[in-house]
Amino acid sequence: MARVAAMMGVLSVGLVVLLAASSVKAQDAGTATADAGVPEAMDAATGTVSVSVDEPDAGEGSTDVEADAAAAEPETDAATAPETPSSPSSSSSSAPSSSSSSSSSSSGRSIPLDWTVTGYARFRLTHIGNLPQVGPDRDRAVDAGFGTMRLRLEPALLYGPSRDLPIAALRFSIDGLDNVVFGDNARIARTPLFAGDPSGTDIEGFDVDTFKLRRVWLELQVPVGQIRIGRMPSEWGLGLLTSPIPFATAGEGPPWGPPTPVRGDGLVTDWGDPQFGTTYDRILFATRPLTIVNTLLRQDSRSTPLVLAIAYDILVEDPLGFARGPSDPSDRSLVPFSYLGDGEDDVQEVVTALIWRQTGSDTNETWRLPRATDELAAGVYFVNRWQDHTESDVYIYDAFWRLRWGLGPGLPSLFTTGEILTIQGSTRGLSIRPGFDEDTGLEPDGTDANIWGGAFRAGVVDARWSAILEAGFASGDGELQDDEFTQRAIHPDYHVGLLMYQVALAARTAIQLGPDLRPLWSRGGVWNSKYFFPQARFRPSPGWEIVGAFLLAWADELNVALYNNRDDGSTSCSVIQGDCFLGWEADLALKVSWGEGDLVRWSTEAGVMHAGDALSGIFSEEWLWTLQSRISVVF
Repeated sequence: MARVAAMMGVLSVGLVVLLAASSVKAQDAGTATADAGVPEAMDAATGTVSVSVDEPDAGEGSTDVEADAAAAEPETDAATAPETPSSPSSSSSSAPSSSSSSSSSSSGRSIPLDWTVTGYARFRLTHIGNLPQVGPDRDRAVDAGFGTMRLRLEPALLYGPSRDLPIAALRFSIDGLDNVVFGDNARIARTPLFAGDPSGTDIEGFDVDTFKLRRVWLELQVPVGQIRIGRMPSEWGLGLLTSPIPFATAGEGPPWGPPTPVRGDGLVTDWGDPQFGTTYDRILFATRPLTIVNTLLRQDSRSTPLVLAIAYDILVEDPLGFARGPSDPSDRSLVPFSYLGDGEDDVQEVVTALIWRQTGSDTNETWRLPRATDELAAGVYFVNRWQDHTESDVYIYDAFWRLRWGLGPGLPSLFTTGEILTIQGSTRGLSIRPGFDEDTGLEPDGTDANIWGGAFRAGVVDARWSAILEAGFASGDGELQDDEFTQRAIHPDYHVGLLMYQVALAARTAIQLGPDLRPLWSRGGVWNSKYFFPQARFRPSPGWEIVGAFLLAWADELNVALYNNRDDGSTSCSVIQGDCFLGWEADLALKVSWGEGDLVRWSTEAGVMHAGDALSGIFSEEWLWTLQSRISVVF
């Protein structure tokens, strides 16, 4: 709790200082001083928080569905510095729309108050052949055909003369029928033949609300940065640790397009739809330290590439599974504030991120790359997560890079990106070792974490074609009940193919580990694996794309969820050891979009998989296949 109090104290003092500085600055009415480091938004594709010195023109880029808070837009020339946030001009080129309202500042000038709503509706039909299910000796195979849907609305209340860089913004994320399966799937009708009112059940069998306010957070511009507070998305790098907002142009596609946001978060993916996202209750401050130094020393307030972000989180979800408290909900007191008294069951963390990002579209010539599509980004991400109840003290280290470099006029670009992470620390809260207390969830002794994961891509990209080789890994654990825990799936929204992870290992880990160990399931993420995933893309004409990929995967450890026929019972696997082979998979997709801003998007994806030795010994059928089609409307 001392760490929490110290963090809250620092944030409170910092906020008072920043607001005081803003007030003093606003009193200088004769000087149009540029913001020394106002973050424009967090760039999910690079894990950056872009900080703008000037208010961008309204036409310089549209914001993504999942976040104006995640769009990295070009900055305007520093010679046209905007007025301070306390005294904005209503003559800005980003005038309010007809749906806007206005209020008056103390100087009598109008400050627009603007509502915006973006979002999408998507509908996916899926057929899976030989889906693994629980069987008496081996996993039996069944065919499954189903449909899923989602309506996502992203309203925002913007205060200020610029939609792209408002003085303040209140943002929301609302989901309707979130990944709900078509039909009366909860069996709520006594006579199903005459049922006419379907329930809301997702693909994992959980009932969901028809509408859910998923996120709401406030963004405030201050002279040296941006403050955000509330329940908000968390994005970083490729999305191995937290789920990013996909960035790509409509014609480029992931993962090699330049970081221009596309409306329709959860749609710019090749293989399936992201289902989960990452949401934290967070207080965040982001700034550009070099911009502040240059402004103070050289009176140069132009944007610089280095961004610093610091956040304090009380977790909404605990992807590590380290947050188990008393198992009986009736143990919680009904006396007001009583369960808030000590906070021992809270999972909390402090996040620090440092990011460098340059693009060819930067207006600051010092940091501009030769071609508009060129990009250089790199960052480090550090998390200290703790929970007093389980004596958990966990450290997460993550590094990310992205480079796109044009080879010359009319020539393609070299491309590489990657992310590597490790999770270290200790806990008594895994609840999987013998002797743990079922009432408290505590193990008698602590477990040390030593988890690793990574993904790396390299290739050549062009306006009409792309060829990328991807390799990745997620460390496994041959013995889950020893004193070292080394296994965690990569985030389930990071999709590698259609079948190996999203179907075969998602089903196998759930069947073998059971509901009590749900945090250890794959859930569609890369799990206990080393893989190679070459991919190619061709665009025969605008609005049309053909994408192909081939996957080879091996287990890192032959643990309880996999087949092991070794006489000595050993579990370790070399890089390409035969009995550790998970199998191969081939995928093909056709994607078509039309309408203004790619309003309508249609994607058909097909895949076939053959199980290797590590899975064929427990699958009744070695071949799996799928055919899926999705249509969506993005607004």
